[in-house]
Amino acid sequence: MSNSRSGSSTFIGVDVGGTQIKAVRLEEETVIEEWRMGRQPEGWIEQVVDLVRNVGSSATVGVGVAGLVDHVSGRLIWAPHIADTDIELGLELGRRLGRRVWVDNDANCAVLAESRLGAGIGFDTVLVVMFGTGIGMGLAVKGEVFHGRGLAGEAGHMTMVPDGDPCPCGKRGCWETVVSGWRLDQGLPIMAAGTWMGRGIANLIAILDPDIVVVGGGVIDASGEEILAAARSEIGYALAGADHRESTPVVAGRFGIWAGAVGAALLPGAKRFADLS
Repeated sequence: MSNSRSGSSTFIGVDVGGTQIKAVRLEEETVIEEWRMGRQPEGWIEQVVDLVRNVGSSATVGVGVAGLVDHVSGRLIWAPHIADTDIELGLELGRRLGRRVWVDNDANCAVLAESRLGAGIGFDTVLVVMFGTGIGMGLAVKGEVFHGRGLAGEAGHMTMVPDGDPCPCGKRGCWETVVSGWRLDQGLPIMAAGTWMGRGIANLIAILDPDIVVVGGGVIDASGEEILAAARSEIGYALAGADHRESTPVVAGRFGIWAGAVGAALLPGAKRFADLS
């Protein structure tokens, strides 16, 4: 990552998730420090501001948020697990911190990290699926995040069970209602969870045909190879024409729960972000 793009050799990446805020300090593409704290239902923006002020007073800052984000303007449009919506988050953080702040969806940040620095290195098309409080998805093509018209990647809210359990997004039967951190906390067995994980990933492989699927988030950190093995087995069963197509590797991410924060630190240097200052 060239320092000339941002004017600083230190980058702070912040990942605002459904229940936690995670942050990293990145220097020359190396994670130097990590921080994690519970996210307050209210006042989380001030938490982010205080964190950046305390750990990186002069650093360049990127922020990933679990929700619909206008990645050009930095506006948080809507988030199923965060009460505050329709916020000019990039402008607000920039005003409080006295510098520009780049903002994108946290799963888009995660795929930026894994495709450029992690398990997706060497692959043209990298699909990242993050299983945490909810489910986030990001797609990178030749190292660049695919945004669609701006809001691509909300795979966690594709319907898996018509008229199923209520989802925090307001719909019913979404993918994250059958496999996510909060479902495992309710006692969902690992093998059943892995089956639902595999069914959703099989759908994504059928639609996108990526070179590799990188899986991360708290669910993977907690359950590891056991849940991934169950997911791979289900993909082999659920994917149409699986016996007639090249197998897609499904692997754990390099950065685990920290992928969103690492990718957020890479946002200032990502080529897609025009200089709006």
